[in-house]
Amino acid sequence: MIMNYILGEFKSLSKENGTNFLIVQLPNNELNNYIIEHGVHPNPTIINSISDQYSLIRTDTLLAQYPIEKTYNYHYTSFGNKIISNQIVSTLFEQKLISRN
Repeated sequence: MIMNYILGEFKSLSKENGTNFLIVQLPNNELNNYIIEHGVHPNPTIINSISDQYSLIRTDTLLAQYPIEKTYNYHYTSFGNKIISNQIVSTLFEQKLISRN
């Protein structure tokens, strides 16, 4: 798969340069609506495969806990951006990539 090749290249280049390769999932309106309606990602095989191979910060199920109008209106709302940024920062703390110092 082309996607796996590209992600693998990014991961290799990051490692060679002493940096961490993280993927932040930013779902679009259709994905948000699908997860709100069905409670799951439409293609769990792909998302689970990416999660298994790479550091993936998922925001889809987090955003789906709120009405779509609150998080996304052709672009992320300030509330949606806050949820996403809090998840990113939380993950960076958990992985000890940043500290509170």
